[in-house]
Amino acid sequence: RHEISAHQYEMECIRCGQCAEACPASLLPQQLQWHAKAEEYDKLEELNLKDCIECGACAFVCPSEIPLVQYYRQAKAEIRTRAQEAEAAERAKLRFEEKKARMEREKAERENRFKKAADDRRKEMKSTGGDDAIAAAIARVKAQKSNEDNKAEPAVKPAVAAAIAKAKAKQAAAAKVGATEPDNSEMAKLREERKRLARERKAEKEQSETPANNADDKKSAVAAAIARAKAKKAQQEENASEEPEDKKAAVAAAIARAKARKAQQETESQPVEETASQEPAEDPKKAAVAAAIARAKARKAQQE
Repeated sequence: RHEISAHQYEMECIRCGQCAEACPASLLPQQLQWHAKAEEYDKLEELNLKDCIECGACAFVCPSEIPLVQYYRQAKAEIRTRAQEAEAAERAKLRFEEKKARMEREKAERENRFKKAADDRRKEMKSTGGDDAIAAAIARVKAQKSNEDNKAEPAVKPAVAAAIAKAKAKQAAAAKVGATEPDNSEMAKLREERKRLARERKAEKEQSETPANNADDKKSAVAAAIARAKAKKAQQEENASEEPEDKKAAVAAAIARAKARKAQQETESQPVEETASQEPAEDPKKAAVAAAIARAKARKAQQE
């Protein structure tokens, strides 16, 4: 026997209140259905949806045949899912905060440990009569830097200072005496000394750069030799290509001369006739012209 009739179709709520009268938990099924349909889960919790026992009495007496129990079940499942997600997020937040606090605590402990070790090392060095290693290293670096600066200064610095002092003394003496033009011989010597030092430094620099220049000269010489070899090879190929043309021109000239001689012999052996004498006279001329042209071409090709 089915206590709840099969659902046929759902109509709008007419607000009759029969569901509230039939509810054994004294809930408000009508308001619960409205909020469940609108997905207002906070208000469902305020109306104590969790107290619903899902007996189906409200849906049984509903004249609009609204499946109220199905709405309540779906709303309960959504509320439960959201509660689980909120709980998981809260747990993740707590884990993150605990991890952050642990990392900060470990960092502070590490810094304190390093500080304590440094203090112990300083105390030990003081007790043994030594200095701090870091301070000693800094002092060594400063001393080394000062030595390098002193070495970098020119060796004639005292001489320069002495020359300047002498020049100033002479200028002062000349001013006292009343001389109009002071003696600048010491300054001139000083300038000459500076020029000499500059020339020496320049010569040293050039000597240090000579290996690189020699290497560049060798590379350029090798490149020039390769270029000359390529040019020579190209010239040989060009001459080799021109030789067959010269031979062809010489052969053509020889053939033309042979034809001219043959034609001349034929004209001498044949009888002299007026009609036939003109044609043999023309053939030797053409052959001679052709031979001359061939010889000119051969000479031109040979010159090229």
